[in-house]
Amino acid sequence: MEELYNYLIKSEKVYLLERRKTVKWWHMLFDLVGFLYFLGEYGKDKTYDCYLVKFEKHWEILVYKKGKALEKIKLKEKFELKKKFLCGGYKYTVHHEITHELYNYLKYSC
Repeated sequence: MEELYNYLIKSEKVYLLERRKTVKWWHMLFDLVGFLYFLGEYGKDKTYDCYLVKFEKHWEILVYKKGKALEKIKLKEKFELKKKFLCGGYKYTVHHEITHELYNYLKYSC
């Protein structure tokens, strides 16, 4: 988490994200029967720590799992912040902005 903290402290703003796979028509069919809940398809996506990071000229999505970086996605320059948005087959939901108090929590919690 030290690496994450050092990276996030350089940014202008950081938001906590929830990441879900986009739902296809067959997901809805399986959902009606209940297979996806039993197989844990929905729960798999919630195990990631996702952050939306605003730098001076661009936005990035950082995906972490158990303190290790999995993905770093650079967004288009014309990206506009919305409560929910799609990117790369995933649906992201912005929860709240991370403040400096939360930075300290991230730094010392791991």
